Amino acid sequence: MTPDLPRTKRKLIKQYPDEVEEFFFASVATPPRKRRKLDRVHESQADADTAHSNAKDSATPRLGQSSRKSRRKPLCGVQHRVKQLPMAVHLLVFSYLEPFDLLRISCASTEFRAVVVRHPSLWRIARQNFAREHADLPDVPPTPKDVSEPAFINLLFGRHCSNCHKVTSLSQWEAYMRLCRKCFYKPEVSGFSNDLEAGRSTSDLTCVIDQVPQFLICSRRFYHTDSLRLMVNALERHGLTKFVNSDMYRVQREKMAAICEHASLCEQFVRAFNNEHLRERSRVRQQRFESIVARLAAEGWQKELEYKSTRVALQKHRNVNTGHPFTEAVWKSIGPNVRFFMEAQRARRIARLNSFGSLFKEATAKLDAATFKPNAIDVAYGDVFHAMIFETDLDDDVAWPDIHLSLFTVGILEDICAAIRDEMDTELRRLLDTEDLADCDLDRVVFECSKCGLLFCYPAVMNHSCCCSTDGTFEHALHSEFKWRSEDFLVDSYRPSSEESV
Repeated sequence: MTPDLPRTKRKLIKQYPDEVEEFFFASVATPPRKRRKLDRVHESQADADTAHSNAKDSATPRLGQSSRKSRRKPLCGVQHRVKQLPMAVHLLVFSYLEPFDLLRISCASTEFRAVVVRHPSLWRIARQNFAREHADLPDVPPTPKDVSEPAFINLLFGRHCSNCHKVTSLSQWEAYMRLCRKCFYKPEVSGFSNDLEAGRSTSDLTCVIDQVPQFLICSRRFYHTDSLRLMVNALERHGLTKFVNSDMYRVQREKMAAICEHASLCEQFVRAFNNEHLRERSRVRQQRFESIVARLAAEGWQKELEYKSTRVALQKHRNVNTGHPFTEAVWKSIGPNVRFFMEAQRARRIARLNSFGSLFKEATAKLDAATFKPNAIDVAYGDVFHAMIFETDLDDDVAWPDIHLSLFTVGILEDICAAIRDEMDTELRRLLDTEDLADCDLDRVVFECSKCGLLFCYPAVMNHSCCCSTDGTFEHALHSEFKWRSEDFLVDSYRPSSEESV
């Protein structure tokens, strides 16, 4: 009786009933026996016999084994298809690149590097492309004779230390190298030292120091060690007068003048190129920010974007403050993160308004009943507290002690309420002027809210707002342009007094 086997193996057993026992024992392998130490001598012969038997068994396919040999799939990536292009196509594509782009593509693969090395004219074409695309920049400085073209282009446009590969802004143009401050301080790496020859003062080596490559870093002057030693040995061997008049001194002086002039050209070019690069990245960042603001405004975040603190915080967001252009695919990727950020900003602003509302409610509870008490949102939008609540960054703490002092000081809160009432009275008078009721009293006019349709008399109309919920929170207050507006009310009727009716 055969044990429980998978379905595929049961089918094979039905097709090959004579090999049931062989198939069963092949599927349940026995553990190998342990070898003795004495059998190590015959391991080579045993391995040879095993390999011969395996090769013989592999020639005939076993039960359930395919006779087709497994083949490795060929490469089918983009780089593989690019390698199959003709050389003329490669040269045509490379002829549209600029120097730094040509350097980067030569580092992509050995095939591309071979193309660039075999055709040095590509560097000349790349320089012409750079001059055509960047007409407002100076031309790329010529390559020195003792430096290769790729190394010089990397020195001009690169940003990493040639020793530790860290990002650095230092460049030693006279020595044609870029080293960070830490690597430059090592004489075995840079070849520069700030120690002069032993027993020599600066006055004794004046004619030598001026003809040696040197750099001033952090008030410390470093000299090229090999050049300084060579010049000092010549000075000691020929004497000062003969050394100054020698051909060696003249050639070294001309060489140093040419090196300093070329270094000045490189410094001016790199400074101009970096400034243009920064301006371009700033322009791309601004366009990206404006595009994201337009998308958010179309989705209903216009009111929240009017606050300066929100716009500043959005511009510093990691998905917004980047130098990559804005596209539809980019918005599909960063859209959820930006929306979550805007929701968090609004929630924090509403929490700040609720805290101010609770504090204002506690302060107005101590006022007289006859005193006009405006809504907390109207006071928050006023001139006194607007800068503290709405223009302060949400990451910074609000000056609650100053707000508490303004609300609970005797006389200050009454003046704030009186100023808000005078402003509302002026708005209601302007509304009556539009209805030809300029001579009417406000306490005899019935106003109707254009949003909810409720009727109000004066001064109850100044405490009504459809933006504030019944529980005193301000979830909807931030969606309106102003908390209280006279344009939201209509004149429903006018009740004349007894004297006016006569």
